[in-house]
This record gives sequence, C-alpha cells and structure tokens, in this order.
Amino acid sequence: MLPNFIMIGAMKSGTSSLHHYLDEHPEISMSYPKELDFFIEERRWSKGFDWYASHFSKAATIRGESSVGYTQRHKYAGVAERIHAMNPELKLLYLLRDPVERLESHFTQLSLMGLEPRDFPAVLDALPGSDYVLTSSYHYQLSAFLAFFPLEQIQILTLEELVRDKVGTIQKVFRFLGVEDS
Repeated sequence: MLPNFIMIGAMKSGTSSLHHYLDEHPEISMSYPKELDFFIEERRWSKGFDWYASHFSKAATIRGESSVGYTQRHKYAGVAERIHAMNPELKLLYLLRDPVERLESHFTQLSLMGLEPRDFPAVLDALPGSDYVLTSSYHYQLSAFLAFFPLEQIQILTLEELVRDKVGTIQKVFRFLGVEDS
C-alpha cells in the first residue's frame, strides 16, 4: 500500500503539526516515522518499494507521508521524477512559511543541534545561493514538481493561514484529499 498524497515541505513551516492533524482523521493514515525521505536517492531510495509500503496502513483509505527534504532540489536531484513515476495521480501538499521567518527558524534549529558554527550575522553575509535561501525559494522548489504534476494536484498552504485559522485550513486540506471535512 503506497501513499495517495505526500506533504513535500517546506522545512520549519508547520509540517510536523499538519502531519499530526491529518493523522487524527479516521480516513487518513500518516506514515510513521514522519520523514521517510524515500524518494531522496542519497537517503532511502535503495531500500525499495516494499520497505516504503511497510510504513503505510493497509486499512486506511487515504495514506500520506511528509518529507521536507523533497523540496530541497538544490541538494537532492530527481525527487519529483521518482514520485511521479510511482504515481502520476498523487496529490501533493506544499506548506510554506514567510521565507525570512523560515530561514531564522532553520538557523536556530541547526545552531541548537551544533550543526551551524557561524553566528547569525555571518550566515546573513553568506546568504546568496545558500541552503537557507534556496530552501526558502519556493517557486524554484515547486517548479521541479510542476514539471510533472498539474497544479490541480498540488495544494499550497502557509503556516500563517494554519495558525490563523487551523480548523478552516485543515478542512481545506480534507476537501483536497477527498475525505469528510467535518
């Protein structure tokens, strides 16, 4: 049993929260763990489709996963092509956030994990073409998917709308996925 939809990012934009909210719906089963990163060749692609399918409930009508690495095309090539080859009818959710706030949150996370040795001013000096900027370059990231999937199969949301109107935003996602929205 493979997924019917994938949440493709962006990191630090509320994907963990939305993953949890969707998993609460009786018709939806989300993967565990959240970020399978299966379609990233450098990570788990070699594990094969049997491994991937083992993370989804056979009983669920709608199955999904969330991997923010899928919208880091500057680091991982071929993700959209591999997803499309698996299921050209798949629906995609792309959760975004104010790009500057996303960048700050990304920096904070890496700093707390000890993975970013620079201070914030040094990071700002190195911004053009950096991982921070490219991850927040939403059109650049989404264009890889638009080469394979029509816009009708992609639901674009923002963290800001999820925070402002959680119920309405989640109902919008439920309607997009074709499940009961009440």
